[in-house]
Amino acid sequence: MFDASLGAPKGEACPEGATFLNDVAAGGDGTIFFTDSGLKAGPEGFAPSGTDAVYRLTVADGRIEAVAKDTTLGAPNGIAAGSDGITVVTFTSGEAYRVTAEGKRHPMMPPSKRQLDGVVVLAPGGTMTNALEGIEAPADIGYDASRNRVLVPLFNANRAVLHSLS
Repeated sequence: MFDASLGAPKGEACPEGATFLNDVAAGGDGTIFFTDSGLKAGPEGFAPSGTDAVYRLTVADGRIEAVAKDTTLGAPNGIAAGSDGITVVTFTSGEAYRVTAEGKRHPMMPPSKRQLDGVVVLAPGGTMTNALEGIEAPADIGYDASRNRVLVPLFNANRAVLHSLS
């Protein structure tokens, strides 16, 4: 954690037993949400570790609690917090769902063969679409609303690219 005005470190927080902390999203009330994709690296690539979870960090007191923790979460990867709840896209099940503060899941996009990473909520109650496909090893994304473009870090290439959305 860092002080936003000074950039100075303010401590750290990590849920016990987490294996692959992945994406982070700020809630509007001083809460931070983040995912554990429940993966571990091995000689054959990534394998399930069984720690799949969506966590909530309350910044005021540093308390971490699981909003949802279950091996059926599909390796939660990208996360965005919005007025409709927490939107999650998954790495192994290729699905998207919304999670309420109480941990109840609501499907948004059915399971697929995709490995999803990165999600942005533009408007409450909108439809979900894949804005970009066919990018090799994308990491999480950033969205520039004023220029309508997406910044995509490329995991294997160690670089980032900008994609304009028309």
